[in-house]
Amino acid sequence: MTINQQQSLALGRHINIEFYGCSHEILLDKNRLNSILVDAAQKSGATVISSSFHHFTPQGVSGVVIIAESHFTIHTWPEHDYAAVDMFTCGDRIDFNIAIKTVSQDLESKHTQISSDQNRGLISRQTLDINATQDPDQAPAGSQPDSTFVPPTREPVSWEMDFEQARPWGLTASVDIYGCAAGIIDTPEKIASFTDRLLDKIGAPPLEPCRVTPQKEDEQSTGFTMTRTAQDALISGHFIPVSGAVYLDLTLRRFYESRETAEFALSVLKGSSYRLQVGYRR
Repeated sequence: MTINQQQSLALGRHINIEFYGCSHEILLDKNRLNSILVDAAQKSGATVISSSFHHFTPQGVSGVVIIAESHFTIHTWPEHDYAAVDMFTCGDRIDFNIAIKTVSQDLESKHTQISSDQNRGLISRQTLDINATQDPDQAPAGSQPDSTFVPPTREPVSWEMDFEQARPWGLTASVDIYGCAAGIIDTPEKIASFTDRLLDKIGAPPLEPCRVTPQKEDEQSTGFTMTRTAQDALISGHFIPVSGAVYLDLTLRRFYESRETAEFALSVLKGSSYRLQVGYRR
């Protein structure tokens, strides 16, 4: 196949931005995120038409700001202090630098990265030689015989898929839960009962009773430390009744759905939000 490069006209420009190390509280706030994206669109020179934002249970927000030039969108992962933002516009009067800087500052992002900057809808981008060949099995439905379809490179989009490819020794999830209900983590018996339910959730039969040790330090950190072994698993944690915070670590020698486990713990402890870090043990 021969490709003849020509002058091109793009119908739109599409930028994907990754915002890391953002404020956990801001990523939970639907109304504040709405204001942030609308403000960024206006400062960049866009004409805002409308916006719609949705708060998910137990946490996370998705939103879209419709502009005359196309749209800005956002989805947040408060458990990872991360937000994904797309900016799609037609025309060339939108200042993306201002929009990105505004969102980064308002999210209190510690690291901002443009992961993709694409021209969309290229007109007269290239012509294809009439003798071009392709694998018909790779062509999308409805494509013309002389078009060429290049399958995109795809990375794993689930922890399970990635775990199967990486083949680590085990998986550790660190879960920080905030705003737990009063009276739910204030005795060793209640904490032990919680660990029973948690081990049942991940399918790890306990091998010994739960060990809960009182920890008396300053007023803000006094609480309990917990450890428990189970089949192919170890869980530990710190429970701080005065602040309603729980810090859990769960290590299994097999894959388990860390996000589902974190959200289960959040539900049982009647918490308000959580953060999650996942790591492989090799």
